[in-house]
Amino acid sequence: MPPPTADVGRNPLYSKINKIINTDIDGEPDLLDALNSVSAILPANTLRSRRNLRSDGERHHLKLYESYLSAFKLVKDNVDDLASNVSGILDACHTINDRLSTLRRTTQNLICEASELKEKSSKVAARLDVLEAVDQAFRLSPEEAQILATSAPISPEFLAALHRAHTIEKNCLDLVQKGEQNIGLSFLDVIHKDLDTGYQRLYQWVQNECRGMVHETPEIPSNVRKAMSELQSRPVLFKYTLDEYAGARRGATVRLFIDALTRGSGSNPVNLSGHSKPIEIHSHDPLRYTSDMLAYMHQLSASEKESITTLAHDCHDPAISSMLSACLDGITESFCTPFKMRMEQLLVAQQDAVLLYRINNVLRFYEHTLSALLGTSAAVSTTLNEIQELSWRLLFSGLHQYAHQALEQPEYPSADLTPSDTARDTLQLLTEIIGAHDISLVSKETRQTMFKKIIDTLITPLIAYCQNSAEQLTQAAMSNVDLLKSPENGMDAESLAARKVLSRAKSATYLANCLYLIEITLGRLNCTSDQIAQIGSLFDMSLDELVAAQVLAILKSTHLEGLVCKLEQGYDASRDGPLSKCGFSEAEVSNALAHFDVYLSNPDRFSLPELKNLNVQRLRKVVRRRSADEVHSRYQMIYNALVNPANEYTSLQKSDSSSSTNIALRTPKQVADLILNF
Repeated sequence: MPPPTADVGRNPLYSKINKIINTDIDGEPDLLDALNSVSAILPANTLRSRRNLRSDGERHHLKLYESYLSAFKLVKDNVDDLASNVSGILDACHTINDRLSTLRRTTQNLICEASELKEKSSKVAARLDVLEAVDQAFRLSPEEAQILATSAPISPEFLAALHRAHTIEKNCLDLVQKGEQNIGLSFLDVIHKDLDTGYQRLYQWVQNECRGMVHETPEIPSNVRKAMSELQSRPVLFKYTLDEYAGARRGATVRLFIDALTRGSGSNPVNLSGHSKPIEIHSHDPLRYTSDMLAYMHQLSASEKESITTLAHDCHDPAISSMLSACLDGITESFCTPFKMRMEQLLVAQQDAVLLYRINNVLRFYEHTLSALLGTSAAVSTTLNEIQELSWRLLFSGLHQYAHQALEQPEYPSADLTPSDTARDTLQLLTEIIGAHDISLVSKETRQTMFKKIIDTLITPLIAYCQNSAEQLTQAAMSNVDLLKSPENGMDAESLAARKVLSRAKSATYLANCLYLIEITLGRLNCTSDQIAQIGSLFDMSLDELVAAQVLAILKSTHLEGLVCKLEQGYDASRDGPLSKCGFSEAEVSNALAHFDVYLSNPDRFSLPELKNLNVQRLRKVVRRRSADEVHSRYQMIYNALVNPANEYTSLQKSDSSSSTNIALRTPKQVADLILNF
């Protein structure tokens, strides 16, 4: 039976048991550990075991303490052994320390000496680095000096050593400029010896290479170009090298030129451009022969210039340009002599002026082309200029000879008064020369000067020839006039003068035909205006003579010649008296006016027969019109005299039917309407 509640609350054991029962074991890890420990020493949960639990626990703890004590004793023994060993080590350290202290005191001097030696060693090492740097900056290495001195072929290593020597030379010069003259000059002397050795060897090697460049198109390796680039700093060696190259190429080019002339361009075994026939196979054709020689010379010159440009491709010093030009001139000079010899033989034997002019054109073209390629002072340019001037002189020599042979002795003109065959042949020759295809590339002014000289050479003697031929007609006519001057013919001076004017009609017609042909020929050739104007002035003079002869013929046919001459001499009625009382009666004047009316009715009937021989219809019209103008002007003078009352031509002044004469005096306007409007 449970105890009463009041007693339960006062019982401590009950409270503890109740507390134990209500305890949450899972939330008390320490309690669990304790229970686990108790379970290890409590084999069975019996009453006896529980009663002996305390004593069993104490015995258990005692065993644990005894085990711990045994283990700790072993540790203590080990620690004691360790302490003994540490004490021994400490004693040994003290002994060593004492010995080291003694040794330090004895080696202090050695340490000081070692420090001094180390410091000196550092200084020596620094000085050694400086000396090595100086040696590297101002001296070649033994290997580089050996490369410059050996006779092996030029290699990149040699060029690198030479560049390094130039760098050292520059460093030495900088050192001298900064005041270190002694050491700088000593280094400079050494490096100059190395450079001289290197350049001498480089020159000998390039010289040998140039001697072998005798093929048609020489191959120039890159190392040769680089070697020439190095030699440009030694102008003397550079020039000697170019001389060697020029000598080799000179022999090659003259051989190629001679082979092309005599054997053909394909006769050379190294020629890769194919075979062509010998140039001299066309020697029968002077123009082609000359052109082929000049074309091959131009080809060789261009090829040689390209080769020498390749040789000096890496050279950039402007001072060497004159050396290169001289070298190219020396090479191309080789074919000047054979060319000049052949051209002189060809030109001297040539007589055809047209062909000489064409050859001169070709020579001028190639002179201009090769001068642009080689320079105006080159031997080839000079030779071409000499040959061109020779051809020009021979051309004019031939023209002068032609003019002397063909135009020196004038021919008597033909009956139709046309230009002679000699005149036509001369103009044909001039046309062929001027009309030849011009490839000379000279300026327009120079070409016009050349044409003018050629034209003057032929046209001046041709005009003289035509004038002399026309003069023969005049002389023949004048011989007839001289026969009429005999006393028995009773011809006065005025009549003789009129006869002379009429006698020049044929010569003027012939000369006008010749001059017109010359003028139109020059016009087709695009000659200068002053030359055509000169011909035109002579042509106008011939037409003036024809007009004068035509006017005189009309005046003579109409019996007005005497009256006109009287009036042109300045006759004045107020001073000299009436004109009708001075040999020109009214009847005579009326008769003359009657003949003049016949002229007015048909002017062509009174034309000179020589006008029919004018080759051009336009010229005939010009002469007729100008003659009509002259006749009209003279009729104006006659009319004024007839209507003047002081001259006492009363019947002529009346125009009505009561006049004693049937002739009506026409006014100048009426005359103009009849003869000028055609």
